[in-house]
Amino acid sequence: MLCSQELDKRKDELHRAHPDSTLSEVTAAMLIQAGASHSGYHIAFNSYEQFGALPQNVSSDFYLFCFAMDDWMLAYRFTYPAKTEVADKIAQFMRDLAWAR
Repeated sequence: MLCSQELDKRKDELHRAHPDSTLSEVTAAMLIQAGASHSGYHIAFNSYEQFGALPQNVSSDFYLFCFAMDDWMLAYRFTYPAKTEVADKIAQFMRDLAWAR
């Protein structure tokens, strides 16, 4: 329940910061890191905004892992030009970034 409430807060936060954004999906997420499996959520949304040197279509992926390390919540957010193929690089980054204990 706590994780679901945190996810709702983050969705509201993202929409307030980017009011013209559209939510494209909310799905379950699974991350295997250092042999341990972690469940969480993935939010994907799109917007048209200033990004880098010019206005363009932008995609963002937000990941939330609750109770990932005992009582920690860990979040990742990636924003990139919409037509960019980055899914594999994002997945590798999340697998490779070791969570400190």
